[in-house]
Amino acid sequence: MNRVCVLGSINMDLVINSKRIPRVGETVLAKEFRKIPGGKGANQAVAARRLGCEVYMLGKVGVDDNGRILMEALKGDGINLDYILKDDDNPTGMAIINVDDQGNNSITVVPGANMTISRNDFDKTVEIIKNSKIVIAQFETPKEITKVHLNLPRNMGQLLY
Repeated sequence: MNRVCVLGSINMDLVINSKRIPRVGETVLAKEFRKIPGGKGANQAVAARRLGCEVYMLGKVGVDDNGRILMEALKGDGINLDYILKDDDNPTGMAIINVDDQGNNSITVVPGANMTISRNDFDKTVEIIKNSKIVIAQFETPKEITKVHLNLPRNMGQLLY
């Protein structure tokens, strides 16, 4: 089984479906509201796991209800949670997603704990990165940490996405 390491955001997506996305200063009535586990990194991790890969997620959540719900969802999807840290001082990230009837969307991300991943946090994950065949990252985590994460595989000949 291919081992995949994903550094990325773990967010609670707050999805609002309405006929159209409101313009500046406008209020529209929604058809539906849903709370869905998400975040670009977590979504990538779940997709890789559903394709049969062994997946390690590197990220951070707050010590709050959203963090707990997201950790349970990732665990239920078979994601290894050993490298997901908990932040006592910042909330779990959230995304507010407005979707219209044509499927167009507008997204506002509140990064929360996602942006508190430090170099010290990252250094604890180097071994799992070295032992992964595929390394995935995106930019909803601190840029300097993502750059370090992306440079490691290049030095070790792994696939990088």
